[in-house]
Amino acid sequence: MIDLQIEKTFPSKGMPPIKLSFQCKIPLQETSAFFGGSGVGKTSLFKMLAGLLLPDRGKIIVSGEVWFDSEKKINLPIAKRSLSVMFPDHTLFPNMSVMENLVFSIPNGKKDEPLFQSLVSEAEIDSILYKPITTLSSGQKQRVSLVRSLLQKPNLLLLDEPFSSLDGRLREKLLFFVKELQKKWAMTVLFISHEIPELVQIAKHVFVLEHGQVIRFGNPIQIFSTKAKGELRGEVLSNGLPNKKVSIWIPHQLVNIDSRLMDQTQSKTKQNKVGKIIYGKFVPMDRNKNPN
Repeated sequence: MIDLQIEKTFPSKGMPPIKLSFQCKIPLQETSAFFGGSGVGKTSLFKMLAGLLLPDRGKIIVSGEVWFDSEKKINLPIAKRSLSVMFPDHTLFPNMSVMENLVFSIPNGKKDEPLFQSLVSEAEIDSILYKPITTLSSGQKQRVSLVRSLLQKPNLLLLDEPFSSLDGRLREKLLFFVKELQKKWAMTVLFISHEIPELVQIAKHVFVLEHGQVIRFGNPIQIFSTKAKGELRGEVLSNGLPNKKVSIWIPHQLVNIDSRLMDQTQSKTKQNKVGKIIYGKFVPMDRNKNPN
């Protein structure tokens, strides 16, 4: 368990100070997502957890180990926190090539060649390994940053909008890849995204932040589901829910509907199965028609 009880205040010119106060317990060896509007403190939370930003007061305890305690004057150095973090600004070394950036991040310089080749291949950065960082597009930098963070095989992986600059195909491919690595390595993954479909697909738990505090916690279906009537078109994100419900993402909302009310002849996948990456599209039947 990651036990967070931390506070931080940021002075603001001509405005009331911005206050963050996080009180939450995060499960280990699972993927948890943090969701909320801009400026609610998601990135600051990650920075405090990583040791890059000092809380004003409170505690951070990970697996029983105290990483930060303001009263006891404990602040575990970044190098001793078994974590890897990826922020939207990439934080790559601009004076190095892609390869040099990746090798620099490997613990003790001991390169796991099979892992290295696997990550490079999945992220499709083979062709840019020897290019200077300054020549890369935002999407390429994002993929390099993701590979660099995974090369460390951390116990705790912090991903702050890791796919925001990627096209749909790469976004879905790498989302699935991270999900599989999390299971294989039993990592604890903390994930920030504004894309609800991403969070539904990858996260087991969602923390909703507002005004610098966690205001809701639950599984993605509980957090994002809304009631809707009439015709729905969207991506199937989940199946096998209680009462034969199927979760469908349509713009700005997640809808759970009775799978018996779905016209099977119009489905793009068989038996409402969620695809590996591509999710089937469904159209509900006339709701006045009785299901079989």
